Amino acid sequence: MAEKNESHIDRVWEVIAKAGICMMVTRFARGLRARPLEARPERDTETIWFLTDVRGLKDDEIEANPNVCLTFVYAKEKVYLSITGKAFVSRDPERAKALWNEEQQVWWPGGPEDPNLLVMKIEPERAEMWDGAGKLGGGRVRIRQGAAYRHQAQYRREAQSQCRNRLTAACQPCKSSFPTVQDWQR
Repeated sequence: MAEKNESHIDRVWEVIAKAGICMMVTRFARGLRARPLEARPERDTETIWFLTDVRGLKDDEIEANPNVCLTFVYAKEKVYLSITGKAFVSRDPERAKALWNEEQQVWWPGGPEDPNLLVMKIEPERAEMWDGAGKLGGGRVRIRQGAAYRHQAQYRREAQSQCRNRLTAACQPCKSSFPTVQDWQR
């Protein structure tokens, strides 16, 4: 069972690496805001790093509410991934240097020590993935320091096949009997 759970978590990190770019959602005084960012996953420490700009207000939003959502799409494999977690922003030229590539020069001409450059770290807590056709259906992974839980939603057709009335997954008379979640624990 632990092997199966670990493979699901590995798949989450694989999708982050393949997709590369995500939309990060933060909360601000009047609602939610999303913007694209280049993710730099670090599987060993279960963190996702970003370079960001002080002029973009993300640091202020995160200071007020560190809860964020990251959404990744890897169209080639028809994979959709949503990650929620806590964000931390700091000025860290050494970490910026480790994350730096030449493409960043456009945004921060001063290099890793540019005064507008900030480093953002995301500690994922939960991931939900919708994997491409013929693979696992939608599912959730809870990631916490040293512990992870996998909840895999069953395919809609499985739920429909078990419905006494053979109606849709929204069948009210049978809805409570649908097998919708299986749990795996590492």
